Amino acid sequence: MDDFRFDWSAFFVVGQIWPRLYPEAMPMPNLIPISPPDSPASIGECLKVLYSPSHRRDGRWGTKVSPALDEALSKIEAQGLAEIYDLKSPILPYQLGELRKRMNITIDEITTGGFHQISLEGLLCGNVVINGSDEFSIQVMRGWTKTKKRPPFVIMNEANVEKALSELLENHARLAEIAEASLAYSKEFLPPAKLIQRYDEAYRAIR
Repeated sequence: MDDFRFDWSAFFVVGQIWPRLYPEAMPMPNLIPISPPDSPASIGECLKVLYSPSHRRDGRWGTKVSPALDEALSKIEAQGLAEIYDLKSPILPYQLGELRKRMNITIDEITTGGFHQISLEGLLCGNVVINGSDEFSIQVMRGWTKTKKRPPFVIMNEANVEKALSELLENHARLAEIAEASLAYSKEFLPPAKLIQRYDEAYRAIR
């Protein structure tokens, strides 16, 4: 931060990865303007999974692609357990939100220990959200939401993703339970009108 040569009153970072890179800064939440649905998408015989990986980059904090996850998804799709939706080209945010509401599962990434806005969007849309969040990421989110309650993420990693994902997709009762928990959590803790209070509190503290 000193490289900017300004007289800073405080440091803030928005998002999930930046507290790792700027530990002196205060983490602030993403505000996502998605209106949650009344209920999660119905669970059919073939589940709908939204997973759109980023490009591969070297380095732990730059790569989100997982060969193990890609292989697991190929297998479950071949078995007819799920239909994988992979966005081949960008779409508008509101279109993505409406698409996500029709999904049963949102998969973020399982390689870095963090999670991204994708996971928050998934919660708001009543999806089962799969990511590889470590305890640091969970604690950052607890700080935003001012609650000790853990977000209902389903945590997987490259070592267990094939077995864990297959078992999850075969358990429709558990999927329905987690989807309801996602929606309830997001309605209680993630409304933008509630999270904006974190910014208000921070700015008032430095005035």
